[in-house]
Amino acid sequence: MEKAGYPDLAEHKILHHRMVQKTEELHEQYLQNETDIAMKTMSFLKDWWTGHIMDMDLRYKPYVEKAKAATER
Repeated sequence: MEKAGYPDLAEHKILHHRMVQKTEELHEQYLQNETDIAMKTMSFLKDWWTGHIMDMDLRYKPYVEKAKAATER
């Protein structure tokens, strides 16, 4: 994304940092034997897949494709 000149890279990195934090939080809850950890984890993963990957990650696709096309010339 950096090489492609994606303008929202800093924001995207923050979102990934938050995802790592949430994953660590869920892991800690798992270690503490929280009863609803499976549902929390599934909800988090569903939100990440539908909200982040299917929306946020697709936003940088045109920048990557443009950069790739420029290097293939």
